Amino acid sequence: MYAASPKPVISVNQPRIRFEFYPNQGAFDLVSREGQNLVQRANTAVQWFQDGKPHHERLINWRPGCGIDGFGQQSGETYLSRTAGGEIEATLQIGAGDTESLVTWRLGIRNTGKQTIKVDRIVLLQAGQTVGGILSMATGKLVSKLSFYTNGWQSWSFAGAYPADRKAMRSKLGILQEPMIINAGTPQPDQLGVFTSDFFGVINDLENRCGLLLGFLSQREQYGSLQVKLNLDREAVLWANGDQAVLQPGAQMVTDWAVVDWVDLTTDEPLSGYMKRVAAENGARVPRQAMVGWCSWYQFYTKISEEIIQRNLEAVKASEKRLPLNLVQIDDGFETEVGDWFSMKPEFPRGVKPLAGMIRESGRVPGIWFAPFIVNPRSRLYHEHPDWLLRNSKGRPVNAGFCWNALDTGLDLTVPAALDYSREVIRTAVEDWGFSFLKLDFLYAAALPGVYHDPTRTRAQVMYQGIKALREAMGDDTFFLGCGMPLGSGLGLVDSNRIGPDVSGDWYPRLYGLSKPFKNEPSVPCARNSIRNILTRTMLHGIWWANDPDCLMVRPDTHLSLEEVQTLTTVIGLTGGSLLVSDDLPALDEKRKRMVEILLPVCDKSARVIDWAEQPTPAMLRLDLDGDNGPWSVLAWINWSDEPAKVRLTRQQYGIPEGDYWVSSFWDQKIQLRTSREALWETIVAPHASVVLSVRKKKDTPQYLASDIHLTQGMELASWKWDGHVLQADFALKRQFDGFISLALPGVPDQVLVNGAPQDYEHIGHNIFRIPIRGDQKTIVSIRF
Repeated sequence: MYAASPKPVISVNQPRIRFEFYPNQGAFDLVSREGQNLVQRANTAVQWFQDGKPHHERLINWRPGCGIDGFGQQSGETYLSRTAGGEIEATLQIGAGDTESLVTWRLGIRNTGKQTIKVDRIVLLQAGQTVGGILSMATGKLVSKLSFYTNGWQSWSFAGAYPADRKAMRSKLGILQEPMIINAGTPQPDQLGVFTSDFFGVINDLENRCGLLLGFLSQREQYGSLQVKLNLDREAVLWANGDQAVLQPGAQMVTDWAVVDWVDLTTDEPLSGYMKRVAAENGARVPRQAMVGWCSWYQFYTKISEEIIQRNLEAVKASEKRLPLNLVQIDDGFETEVGDWFSMKPEFPRGVKPLAGMIRESGRVPGIWFAPFIVNPRSRLYHEHPDWLLRNSKGRPVNAGFCWNALDTGLDLTVPAALDYSREVIRTAVEDWGFSFLKLDFLYAAALPGVYHDPTRTRAQVMYQGIKALREAMGDDTFFLGCGMPLGSGLGLVDSNRIGPDVSGDWYPRLYGLSKPFKNEPSVPCARNSIRNILTRTMLHGIWWANDPDCLMVRPDTHLSLEEVQTLTTVIGLTGGSLLVSDDLPALDEKRKRMVEILLPVCDKSARVIDWAEQPTPAMLRLDLDGDNGPWSVLAWINWSDEPAKVRLTRQQYGIPEGDYWVSSFWDQKIQLRTSREALWETIVAPHASVVLSVRKKKDTPQYLASDIHLTQGMELASWKWDGHVLQADFALKRQFDGFISLALPGVPDQVLVNGAPQDYEHIGHNIFRIPIRGDQKTIVSIRF
C-alpha cells in the first residue's frame, strides 16, 4: 500500500499516514496511505545564541539512547544526537497517536558545553522544496486549489482559512495593537501564499477534500509556530520558540509534543481526532452546562455603579420566568485603575462584596471581571512596585498595547511578589468577596517578550504557571472564563475561553468615531470579527472547553441593523457556547427581549461549519438534531457582503440526502415544501443578514414543521403521539413561552385543544396549519380529526 523507499531505522505506521525516520540523515518522510510523500526529507534543528552570536545546527547522526532526564519512553523509540560543535546534546522521541492518522514526536536538548547559551528555536520539522508532496495529498499531482487554516495566538487573534493565492490579513495599528494579538515568535509575512499559525495549522487540498494538520499537543513548554509557503517556494517549518531562555551548562529543555495528522474533509468533524488528543494531553475541563446570564460591559462599559448593577439584578429577577439567567457578571469599571484591584471607584462606596451577596441570595451566580496580569501606567501599582513590571532590554516597561487611553504594560510573573499579588487578588475575590465566576482578561500580558527576572523560563512556561497559580488560588469549584489568553496556556485550567475579538455595537471596526480607515482590521472589536472567529473556532467547543462567543446585544440603539443583530443571534444560538446578554435590561423592550428568549434553553450541541476550510469568513452552518417526531437539520447561511445577495441553497451544499423536504425559514416564518427537483431555498438576503432554515424530510403522517418559540424550531417539542385519529404534542421549555407552531396535517382538524381549551388556528397552506400556544414550562396540544 505504501510507496517503496530506502529502509528507515524507525517507522511509525498508522492506517492513514506513516512516519519514516532516517537516523544518519536526521531526516523523516510523511507518507500517505496511497503511497504519496506528503513531506519528504524533513529535518530537525536547534538555533541558539552564544556570546551574542547566532548558531544553527541540523540534528543528524542519531543513535539509540536517551540523554534527557525524565524524558521517559512511552510509545515509540528514542534516539540520541550531539551537534557537531559538542555544545548541545539532543534527544528525539517518536510516538503514535490514538487515532488512525496521528503521529507525534518531540525533542529535548541539554547544554553539554561550558558556556551559557540562549535558546532561540527548536525546529521540529523543516521541509524545503521537497515539501511539494504536501500539495499532492491523494493523487500525486500538483494541486491548484489549496487553502491554509491559520489559528491565531490568543482569543482575539484572527483564525480562518486563506486561499493559497491570498495574503494574510495584518493589522496596521502597529504598537497600539500588535502586542495584544501577535505572538512575538511568529513571523507576519506579507507575500502571496505565505502564512503562519500558532499552536496548529491545516494545509487543505480542496480538490481532493483532504488536508494535513501540523502543530503541537500543548503549549506548556514553548509557544509553537508554523509557517507554510503555498506559492512557488513551497516549504513548511514547525518550531518551538525558545524565547532566548538561558540554558546553563548541564541544563536541559524539552519541547511539547509536535503532531502531524491526516485530515479528511469529507467527514463531519475532520479535526476531531486532533482536538480530542489535545484535550486528553492537557486534561481539558468542559463544564456540563454553558453559562447563561447578564454582563454589564457592552451597555455601560466602564461607566458602571452599584446602582446600575442592582437595577439590572432586579430586572433579571423580574424576568426570570421568561428569561432565566443564572449569572450576573460585573465587568470592568469598579476599580480605580487597572492594576489596583483593591481600590474601588466612588460609584462603589461599599466595594463589590455586597453585590456578590445580593446576586447569590437571588439564587444566581455572582461573577466579576479582572485583568490580573496587565497594568495601567496611571495605577498605584505601576509607581509603587516598579520591580514587578516586565521590562525590555532597555529597562523600560514592555508595551502591552493601547487600552484605557494608555500604552499598558505587564507583570513579570517570575518575580515572586508579582505572582503572589495576582494570587491574592483572585483569592480575595472568591473567598472574601464571594464571587464564584471569574472572567480573567488581557492574560496575554504576562507572555510578552522581555527580560524576565528568571531568564531560564520561556514565555509559555511563565504563562502556564501563572494561569495555574490563578486556578489554584480560586479553587476547583470556581468557574474560570479566560479571555485575551494564548489558547494553549489555558487548556486544562479554564472552564470556558473567549475564542474571538470583542463584539461591540458596530458591524465593522470603529475607532474614535471612524470606521473606514479600520474596516479591514482583523482583530479590532466589532460584530464581523467576533462572528467570524465564533465560526472558525467552533470545533473547539465541548472538547477543549466551553466556547465563549462574547456577549449578545439585541437593543435597537447600537449601530447594528436588525439583520446584523439577527445574524449575531443566529451564530451564538447555533454554535452552542455561553450566552451572556449585555443590554440594560430595565430599558429593553419585549420585542428585543424575545430575541434572547428564543435561544433558551441553550442548545447543548454545536453546529458544523461547512465551509471552514475554504474562506476567511465561513457562511454555512448545519446543526443536526433529533426529537420525538424524528430528526431534522437547522441550516444557516450568512451574507457577508455589503450588498443584497441572491442565494440558492442546495442539498448538495449542505450534504442533505435527496428527497422532498419541508423547509421553514425562521426569521421571516415562511414554509415551503421543496421537492427533489428544486433547491432547498431561494431568496434575496439583505447585507450582513442570515437565513435560518429548519429542514425535515416529508412524511405521509402528521408532521411538526416549525415555530417562532426557539431558534432551532424543534427543541420545544417534548413528545409527539399519533394514533390515526388523534394527535397529541407536548411542548416543554425551562421557561414561560408563547408563540405559534406550524404543523403539516392530513386535513382540516375537527377540534384543536391547547391545555384542554379550544384554540383557533390558521390554515396557511394546502395542508399547513399554524396554532398559537402559550405555556409555563409546558403545554399540551391535542388535535382530533
